[in-house]
Amino acid sequence: MRAERTENLLKEQIVNSELINKAAEEASREIKPIDDIRSTAEYRIAMSKEMLKDGFELAWERAKD
Repeated sequence: MRAERTENLLKEQIVNSELINKAAEEASREIKPIDDIRSTAEYRIAMSKEMLKDGFELAWERAKD
């Protein structure tokens, strides 16, 4: 899966907490998860948003070093 709208949102931007939140929100709108026995699509969207925030923040911190 490629989140092109999220990519475009991040291009040539200065990373900060607000941008990370916007990017995670946009990426969560781009995914199309399914409901199944393991979890609902709604839960998967919520979790993806949190995981994306964590990933973006970790990458941002590592890039500073």
